[in-house]
Amino acid sequence: MNQKLNSTALRTHLCGDMRAENVGQTVTLCGWVGRRREHGEHLAFLDLRDFSGIVQCVVDNSVDVRSEWVIRVTGTVQARPDGTINENIPTGKVELVDCTIEF
Repeated sequence: MNQKLNSTALRTHLCGDMRAENVGQTVTLCGWVGRRREHGEHLAFLDLRDFSGIVQCVVDNSVDVRSEWVIRVTGTVQARPDGTINENIPTGKVELVDCTIEF
């Protein structure tokens, strides 16, 4: 039997929709890993993107994901710390933390 998968069952929000108004919410996003940046021994930053935009996710460095992998991330929206805001993107004032990754 052929069934259509409801995309709202996979995610609660789109990557490009994350804003300061979402701080404190637990959200689930789906998209492609655009870039991974190592930050010390225990942290990595993932740029997760979908058709709506891009958002930064803070993950444990042991999570093995690479560019262009399709993943689902569940985490808490947090305001970025002072000095780390990216004014070049609409989602640049927030990031996802305490992330769980599924692929």
